[in-house]
Amino acid sequence: MNVTDKFIKGARKLAGTIDSSGIINGTVDNFGLSSASGLPTDTPVEITVDRVDSNGNLTPDKEEVIKGIVDSNRIINAVRGVEGTAQSHQPGAVFEVRLTSHQWGEMVDGIQVEHNPDGTHKNGMTVEEPEIINWDGWSKFPKNSGVDLVFSATDLNTISVAGYDLTGVIQRGDKLKLTNDGTVKYYYVSTAPVFSTDTTFDVAGEVDLVAGAITLPFFSKIDNPQGFKKAENYYRAGVIGGTQTIADNTQTKIAFNAIYYDPNSNFNTSLNRYVAPISGYYRVVLSFVCYDAEAKLAMVVGYVRKNNVAQIQRGSLPHTGNAMSIFSVICDLTIVLSKGDYIEGFVLGDTTDGGTFTVTDTPRMEVTLLNI
Repeated sequence: MNVTDKFIKGARKLAGTIDSSGIINGTVDNFGLSSASGLPTDTPVEITVDRVDSNGNLTPDKEEVIKGIVDSNRIINAVRGVEGTAQSHQPGAVFEVRLTSHQWGEMVDGIQVEHNPDGTHKNGMTVEEPEIINWDGWSKFPKNSGVDLVFSATDLNTISVAGYDLTGVIQRGDKLKLTNDGTVKYYYVSTAPVFSTDTTFDVAGEVDLVAGAITLPFFSKIDNPQGFKKAENYYRAGVIGGTQTIADNTQTKIAFNAIYYDPNSNFNTSLNRYVAPISGYYRVVLSFVCYDAEAKLAMVVGYVRKNNVAQIQRGSLPHTGNAMSIFSVICDLTIVLSKGDYIEGFVLGDTTDGGTFTVTDTPRMEVTLLNI
């Protein structure tokens, strides 16, 4: 709040008096009131002093309009002689809150910064809604009084927009295209934008942000804007393994030697793990069949591990009457992964005699990004 602000509040039918110190001359910019109750404190205020005396008689030679800021029961940062002559005022002088010519003129001046006298917006002020670039599915962000918004990256995955509320423009799940550190990058908006003095929100993408300026920002709410990797098409993988011999009571990683779906190359066949390309909610399904030719296999357990920590385990007992002791196991879970986290499948079996058993040639693991 500044005493030069053009938009100020009033107070209906409010009057009072100057305190016992009075206003000693025409330059004093800080003086007391008998009471400031009812005066606005979130904008400057204009008071008219000595328009009338305590008996209600007009005193035009003494009348002065003063603009200032209310601080407790004082007016501070006062601008003297806004209307009338800046002069001294006696203790007990009457002040009133009135709609003055100066106040009305200031309000009109403020409005005309962005408006023509007929009420229309001035040139450069008309494009406040997102401008759709139809050919590629991306939308421009609104402008702030005709000026492009200022975007910046504050860390690896957080964006700040200076001095503008974007909470009604973008939401969690929207897509972004922007240039940062000289590179065009694509992201999902991963948290709901929050506005205080700036708008801030987190993003999820394959490439980290570099702290600093962001240029050429665009957003999209459509399913598949040009250049963007659609999650259900890119951030998923399906792999299949071959026959694998497993030692008794030894938790063993399942080997997958064939990829039947991995368009973004997120499955590492050397390490037999899926590496999350972006942060989000993933579904993981691990399934396999085991058998023991000696029919000694009593129990089999499958594990899904995140960063080598078990997240789920599922056990299986032998099929009744099956001489080969065939076991089938399915692990199915939804899990939160951060970019770079990895998922692996493990098997553990008890042959009761210390022998080995076999994972057949059909083990599968499928990983799909469900949401950010």
